[in-house]
Amino acid sequence: MISIVDLHKQESFALSAGQTPPVDDLKRKDKEASRIDFYMEHLERTARYFSSEIKYGLFDGFYAKLKFVNKVVDLGFEVVSKLRCGAQLKYLYEGEQKKRGRRRKFAGKVSFADLSRLEQVAKLAGDEEHIRLYTLVVWSVSLQPEVRVVVVVNRKDEKKLRYVVLFSTDPKLSARQVFDYYKARFSIEFIFRDAKQFAGFSDCQSREKEVLDFHFNASVSSVNVARLLAQEEQQARERFVFSMSSIKQRFFNQHLLEMFIEKLELDQTAIKNHPQFESLRNYAAIAS
Repeated sequence: MISIVDLHKQESFALSAGQTPPVDDLKRKDKEASRIDFYMEHLERTARYFSSEIKYGLFDGFYAKLKFVNKVVDLGFEVVSKLRCGAQLKYLYEGEQKKRGRRRKFAGKVSFADLSRLEQVAKLAGDEEHIRLYTLVVWSVSLQPEVRVVVVVNRKDEKKLRYVVLFSTDPKLSARQVFDYYKARFSIEFIFRDAKQFAGFSDCQSREKEVLDFHFNASVSSVNVARLLAQEEQQARERFVFSMSSIKQRFFNQHLLEMFIEKLELDQTAIKNHPQFESLRNYAAIAS
């Protein structure tokens, strides 16, 4: 699924969902084809609808492959993704060059056991105070270009440090931006959760490819609409809170109240203007 991520609000809106075809179907078209080719085609087909403000693609570590990264860059975007912990990286040589012979490019292999040659970013605050960021522009052996690498070290348990290696093809991005951008990518998972639990994402009974495609996109679109309705209802300036369960509960309550009004032939205007109407409409909602 391709989504538009709001970095400031840390939320996503689905733009296009597509079911990954079986590998055998891909092989029939091209013997060398793989799932990555399907994902590249999906991205290229959807990119024409992107706003001109979109500059970065946020991808899971699965997509950190040369073919896919090159395709994203060719489409005019920069990549923010994750490398495996054993990724082959090399320091860029910045010393004096010899007058003769080939110019020296590299100054050794990056070892994640020793981060002394990387720049440490100021400590994060609040719930992330146990997180340390180390960054440097290095050469990626698998991806070829120079990339901004950010090593995220979790020091919550000093006896067992854990780390994640993030990267961006835009070396101008700061370590904090790379960290925040990749973290925002996780908001896409909430679309899948809400679509499966409340919008029938997994309940289509058809086997037709076109019907399934319509069903998936209709399901995630309903989540988009629910999120927009929740934004309109929440007028306060505090942090936006969204609950698909609450939206569904409020619409059910409203439908039930309107049915009572109709069946009992009550004065609709008087009841809907009553101060307790909204409290009944929000009955059992877990967030507002």
